[in-house]
Amino acid sequence: AITATFVAGAVRGFTGFALSALIMATLTLILPPIELLPVCVLLELLASALLVRGGFAQADRAMVLQLQSGALVGTPLGLALTTILDPNTSRLFVQSLILCLALAQLLRLRLPISP
Repeated sequence: AITATFVAGAVRGFTGFALSALIMATLTLILPPIELLPVCVLLELLASALLVRGGFAQADRAMVLQLQSGALVGTPLGLALTTILDPNTSRLFVQSLILCLALAQLLRLRLPISP
């Protein structure tokens, strides 16, 4: 578990993302996703803390508002599903979602961007 978290942190350091995805993809094999959520949130907050100061000036406010709206709906929904679903079903769902998103990136699938 420590090795997987260290590797995920190194990937986050080099790429700027994927910490939570890698932790969930690897550690859900041994732990239920509901136990990993607080760890992922804490690690993402710590990893992003240094970016906050410079990020406010460069942030696209309209994009932030859209992302925030999605997070306000998706976070409670995802947390509710994670607590309601059986750990094995939740584990399968998380790993399938990560696989689909990784394949979409590998195939360079892009969502249309509205102006």
